[in-house]
Amino acid sequence: SFKEQIDQPDKVRFPTPSGRIELYSKQWADANDPLLPPVAKYIETWESRNDVLARKYPLQLITTHVERRTHTQFETLPWLRELQRQEMLLNSADARSRNVETGDMVRVFNDRGQIIIRARVTERIMPGVVDVPQGAWYRPDSRGRDVGANANTLTRDECSPGGAFPYNTCLVQVEKA
Repeated sequence: SFKEQIDQPDKVRFPTPSGRIELYSKQWADANDPLLPPVAKYIETWESRNDVLARKYPLQLITTHVERRTHTQFETLPWLRELQRQEMLLNSADARSRNVETGDMVRVFNDRGQIIIRARVTERIMPGVVDVPQGAWYRPDSRGRDVGANANTLTRDECSPGGAFPYNTCLVQVEKA
């Protein structure tokens, strides 16, 4: 990494005001935003497990990619849908406490919305976390529940202070549908 900058420091510069690696950012210091400190430090994320909202929505949602589609592309191809279903991963401890088994349809919800999705109980995900793959198409039913199981139905529609989307910073609850 950074071979060109190391080999030619006078010619190849970093995209910072000084042209060097900056551990302290004057630009961020001047912004005077406590969520963008001039020196990197830990800041608790939105909707973390330590958030008071976790009492109501105790599960951390992550939104991984699946092999059968690229974001939303190929989602509507029936033969690809047969290869890999849109299903939520749930740890066995969380499933037991909710009386959920593999194949059950569950409702995943928070204050922003709700989706209906098939559950897959597995030890491949840690307790307290659920995985709803990103890229499914939004399909609301007559009750306003997304039966297409689009994870964006649940996530926050706001960028982080640094400009990234907080897809994996979302608390939810799960119950049998």
